[in-house]
Amino acid sequence: MSNYHTAYPPYAYPTQPVKRLRIFTRKILYAVILIAVVAGVSGGVIYYQFILPHVRLTSWEIVLVDDKPALKVGFRTNVFPILVKLIGPDRKTVIDEARAEIPEDIPVILYLPVLGEEVANVVPGTYYLRFIYKDKVVLYESVDVKLGLEIVSVAVDTDYFPKTFSYPGGWYITGVNMTVKNTGNSPVRINNVHVIGESGSARFWLRRAIVLEPGHQALISAEVSDQRSAVYLGGVGTYEVEVSLELGPRAFSHRVKVRAPAPRLVVEDLKLGVYFSIYAEAWRLNNITLTIRNTGTWTIYVYAIEVVVVELQASDSYRFFDLIMIEPGEIKTIYADLYIKIPQPGGYNVTISLDLSPDSWLVKTTLEIKAPLITIKDVSFSLRYYEYTDEWELVYVTVTLENTGEADGYVYEIWVEIEGVDESYDYFGGELIRPGETKTLTAYVYIWIEQPGTYNVTVKVDLGFTTITYETVLTVG
Repeated sequence: MSNYHTAYPPYAYPTQPVKRLRIFTRKILYAVILIAVVAGVSGGVIYYQFILPHVRLTSWEIVLVDDKPALKVGFRTNVFPILVKLIGPDRKTVIDEARAEIPEDIPVILYLPVLGEEVANVVPGTYYLRFIYKDKVVLYESVDVKLGLEIVSVAVDTDYFPKTFSYPGGWYITGVNMTVKNTGNSPVRINNVHVIGESGSARFWLRRAIVLEPGHQALISAEVSDQRSAVYLGGVGTYEVEVSLELGPRAFSHRVKVRAPAPRLVVEDLKLGVYFSIYAEAWRLNNITLTIRNTGTWTIYVYAIEVVVVELQASDSYRFFDLIMIEPGEIKTIYADLYIKIPQPGGYNVTISLDLSPDSWLVKTTLEIKAPLITIKDVSFSLRYYEYTDEWELVYVTVTLENTGEADGYVYEIWVEIEGVDESYDYFGGELIRPGETKTLTAYVYIWIEQPGTYNVTVKVDLGFTTITYETVLTVG
């Protein structure tokens, strides 16, 4: 067995201290490299978080500040101060700006533009936020401002007013009650309701303006107390009314139908005054007495009354100097003088109309005029003979009349006609013959008869509305 040994020079093998030094040096180098890497990463994070500006929008909402709409903007930042600018929808106009110097200045308040001094509601649209640090924009965000209302329901109050020199009479809208919900993201201020009718419009002002927050619902009531401020509808009928809430730049409307009821009157009593006019030789409807009850819930105003006799197409009206008011539940008697000539007795249809302006109220009735039943019971003649001329003169005629009817009769004229000779009459001017009465009248006629003989004689009695006749014979000589 052989042993082989390689011979090395003494310097070829490192000594133990040198070897340890190399290992230590290598570890130090690795540590330096690791420290450099860690320091680089940490330095970048530190620079990003504490040296590079970093802003993040966390929240925004629309609130009322000093009764004005404003944006309340919350954000996070690692640098100060931050200037926040509110830019308008045109992306150019600066609406407002606020500066946050310290964290306690967050959130910032930026006032939004409004339209109208009284209502002061926000102008809706898309606005923009610029976050600026050292004159550089570090964040740019948009916000949508929405103005919305939902009119859930509408009810109106009406009242009946009389006509005046300035305003017509009839139904008026005097109040509005409506349920409203805010469907936008901005508080809204409401202080009036615009009521638009078919014949005009008006604003009903709330006693106090209300503020409705987003998502909230409220009952709004507005009313007026006088005719000048109310909205005119008219007479009985159905009307379409528009109710509008105008929030400055926008208006929200709702249409509703309003029913104006007819007058509710009930006749308690009705009397027509009729008499026979000896001058007109006819009957005259000379007055009406109407008692009525107001069964409605509003006051009725009566301006005039008109009475029409349908078959004669004759009418007369009476306008009251003092307005007649009939309160709800009240019974009132209306009297009016009239002049309607009725030439013949019989049955007639009569309509009575009340002018309630603009409405009218109509009632129908009948009128029965009874005639006297006058007959000629007897006729006698008185003749006078003139010897020197050999002529006769019928001086007068005695006529006996009887009234068997239920109405007064009047005699105006008695005519006597001798056939082939002459005729004449006597005027009585309306001699009264009452029901059940028999009366004898003497008519002086003075008719000359030249020849003796027997003559046919017709006696006519004019009663005004008619003439009755009686035929007999007269023997002369």
